[in-house]
Amino acid sequence: RNVLECLIYATLLENATFEKADEALTALHRDYFDFNEIRVAGVRDLSDTFAMLPRPAVPAERVRSILQHVFEHSY
Repeated sequence: RNVLECLIYATLLENATFEKADEALTALHRDYFDFNEIRVAGVRDLSDTFAMLPRPAVPAERVRSILQHVFEHSY
């Protein structure tokens, strides 16, 4: 995994098991084309992708926030 994927994985892992975080990361890659698509996705859509996690809206918002920060810093 690259650094950005590790940061996202750490966000998914918070309050979840390794198995659930792995499942969520796999679902993220399955449901979205790239990180930019994830960045502009709605929290509800990401929450649906993270349904296997406890309180899926929390990691959904954090993942979007991380990606938005990287985008603003880089572009």
